[in-house]
This record gives sequence, C-alpha cells and structure tokens, in this order.
Amino acid sequence: MRSAGIRVLEYDPLNPLWTRNKWLVNNRDHRKLLVVDGKVAFLCGVNISKVYSRGSHLFKRQQSKDGQIPWRDTHLQIEGPVVADFQRCFLSTWQRQNGPPLAEQRYFPSLSRQGKDLVRAIPSAFNEAYSQVYVALISAISHAEKQIYLTNAYFVPDEQFPQALIDAAKRGVEVQLVGHIGCRESSFYTPAWQDLLRSKFPPFLPYKSTH
Repeated sequence: MRSAGIRVLEYDPLNPLWTRNKWLVNNRDHRKLLVVDGKVAFLCGVNISKVYSRGSHLFKRQQSKDGQIPWRDTHLQIEGPVVADFQRCFLSTWQRQNGPPLAEQRYFPSLSRQGKDLVRAIPSAFNEAYSQVYVALISAISHAEKQIYLTNAYFVPDEQFPQALIDAAKRGVEVQLVGHIGCRESSFYTPAWQDLLRSKFPPFLPYKSTH
C-alpha cells in the first residue's frame, strides 16, 4: 500500500522500541472507522478480514469451503454533519501517533442535514478520567421514553447499567438486547444478565447471535 502512495501509520507498535509515545501493552485502538471524502462515515464492528468478506447468514450458520464460519456483526453508514466529528476523531488519533502533517481543510467539506435523526459522536480513550461514552449511555437509558435497542457482544456491566435498563422497562419503555448467548461461557451469563432475566419484564428477550 505504501508503494502505491497510501499513508499507513501503525498505532502504538507492540515493539516498545518502535513506539512513538509512552508504551503500554493495553493501549490499543479498537475503533473501526472509515470516513470517505469527509462526507460518509462507516463505523461499528466490522473488521478488515477475510472472515467478514463472506457476509452473514440470517437463518443458519453456514461454513465456507475452508471450514470457517462467517461472522455476524453490526456496521453503520452515516451521513450528515456528524461525519465531521468522526473525521476529527481520526485526525486526532493520527496526530497523537505523530503522523505526518495533513492539510485538514481538505477533510472538512460543507455538510448538509440528512434525515430527521439526531446523531452524536462521542470518542473515548484509555486515559480518560471517566468514560464519556458510559455517561452518555446511562443518560440516554435513564431518559428514554419509548425504545431502547442494545446490541453488544461483551455485556459485562457494573450494577448501575442493568438497573438502568430495568428501571426503563418499569417505565414502560420497550427494551431489546441482542448479544451472544449461545453458550454458558458467554458474557451474557453474568450476574447482571441474570438479574435482567429475573426482572420478569417481558421486554427482556434474549436473542441468539452468531457473533
């Protein structure tokens, strides 16, 4: 890719001798973010890997010829003013990793409103004093009036999070959780998940996922 003129920057190399910042073994970047022309953002859970290129199967898990099972994951395409926030997330990471200077004015075209939904981008980092994403989630759940749809492959919350969901269900909010619950080793078999199942509120319906 570099020979083709693509700028490639390795995020915090595992080799401490190559790192550009303070080396920490758990300082990883888990974002899956693609911004095209500063106008369209793709984000969520899809990795760049051949196991993702085979697509998902809605009704049964089918194996490919080499025996691998396709992934089920969630990815979003977003357009509108919020794309500029995702672009800033990328550029901020690029700068923190001491990437070569970029002409930022090229990355922020004029963006018009698309649709009726209100979308907010909330970045997170390992060195935050507190998790802005967690605070935003708790706030959104606590103020929900109609629906809460949550998909998460690693549901290992503290006590506050499931209680917020239970309280929302008590208010009459429709709450749906999607996650990997196919085996007892799954993170959905946690005390928090068991509390939700015991809450006796019909909106809590477990869904099986191939992720």
